[in-house]
Amino acid sequence: MSKKTDGKKPDLKLVSGKSEITKLVKSKEQPLTQKQLNFCELICDGYTKADAFRKAYDVGVDTKEKSVHEMASKTFNNIKVMGRIKAIQNQRMEDQRMLAIKRSEFIMKQLEKEAMDLDNNSSSRIRALELMGKSSDVGLFVDKVEMKSENINMTSEELEDQLKDKLQKLIGNN
Repeated sequence: MSKKTDGKKPDLKLVSGKSEITKLVKSKEQPLTQKQLNFCELICDGYTKADAFRKAYDVGVDTKEKSVHEMASKTFNNIKVMGRIKAIQNQRMEDQRMLAIKRSEFIMKQLEKEAMDLDNNSSSRIRALELMGKSSDVGLFVDKVEMKSENINMTSEELEDQLKDKLQKLIGNN
């Protein structure tokens, strides 16, 4: 057996029956295959695990459903695949957030143009200003709803009696 002197892992040899098989153990992680990447994209597009597996791996029609489901589950539970799916989902959420910000900025610029355009009538300019004020960035015109409860310290029996009395009055008036 050789000693480690250069910091590299030794080559491992597997012996199987009469022949000797040499397998190199790589210290660096293997990247995802193109099929695994396709699987990840399909999962993020809303496909089920089995459907994504069928499409990414070109599964034949004679393949048993059980096999497809088992392999799809195994592929999905691969740590690298799961990590890539999370990365794709996070990127898509960030893209959606950035798109919403860009749209909001565009709308605010257009409203500002409308509000500042002296050729517009005053009601149009005031409406543009009102919409700008209602935006979440400004928040000047926010509808507030106050909830008031007079019966906060009532027991369930007292509340039930009060409801029965009100129902009786309502039914009695018809």
